[in-house]
Amino acid sequence: MAVVEDALFEDRRLERTLQVARLAGALLVFALGPLFPSLAPGHVLALGAGLLAWTLINTRLVEGARTASGYERVARFSFIVDTSVVVYAIWVFAADPQWIAWVVGVLIIIGSAFRFGRLGALITTVILIVAYLAIVGWRLQTYGYNIELQRVAFAVAVYLMTALIMSGAIRELLELRKQREYQLFHDLLTGLPNRALLLERLQQQLLRQPRTGESVALLVMDLTGAEDSRFTIPVLYLLVLTLIVASFACVQALVDAVRKRDSKFLAQILGIEIFSMFFEVMFLYRGVVEVTMPSLCARRIPRVTPGV
Repeated sequence: MAVVEDALFEDRRLERTLQVARLAGALLVFALGPLFPSLAPGHVLALGAGLLAWTLINTRLVEGARTASGYERVARFSFIVDTSVVVYAIWVFAADPQWIAWVVGVLIIIGSAFRFGRLGALITTVILIVAYLAIVGWRLQTYGYNIELQRVAFAVAVYLMTALIMSGAIRELLELRKQREYQLFHDLLTGLPNRALLLERLQQQLLRQPRTGESVALLVMDLTGAEDSRFTIPVLYLLVLTLIVASFACVQALVDAVRKRDSKFLAQILGIEIFSMFFEVMFLYRGVVEVTMPSLCARRIPRVTPGV
């Protein structure tokens, strides 16, 4: 689970950075908010206190997320709250005649892009543009501030350009992550899967087993000395024969389930196992071949060890 743990660590590090940004925002609101005479003190206090409280709550939520799925739920909830806080901040500072607080929307676009990729940046941008235009109309009705089209166009353009730039940056980062994972799980000389990939798959299956109740089967064939040309052809024949026997055993298990009218076992086959029936043949550095098979075939596959 090395890749999952690394990704979770990177996500937590991103959330810690956002927590620092929230804390800094709360301090700025408390320090600079009273300097704007046109702002309502109650809204300034509510904005600063809300940011501070949300920073503490988010810290507890992030530290409590132990799995990738748990963190994903926390990230989605944080996205909703962060976007709402930014929109509220833009609305609070709309009473200022200069009204440059819309710029903070750029920060939430950047954060959403790192959290959810290009889709996150696009959704946040659409929300901010709609909210910004609505607040512009509200300023006109409430305070009588004229709508300057050039300023509105500039703000919308900044949001769109930020989303475009972040989409390109995230695409490059994802490509680099894929290359890193490939180099971690494959041999650099041959490009074949290595032991790290085998261990990753095994750990994933072992973590799933308590939840699904499925068994895990692993067929190991020791081909030490297979690099010698005298053993190459027999070993390949044996490998093909093993795959044929394994496939026949899987089909036979399905036929037996139909004959015995084992509805529970048959439903498991048709619902899950028959679609996940695969063989992952991984040639490792010293001529060891591991063939990983689903639990359906575990009880019917004989263990084959050439040379014994």
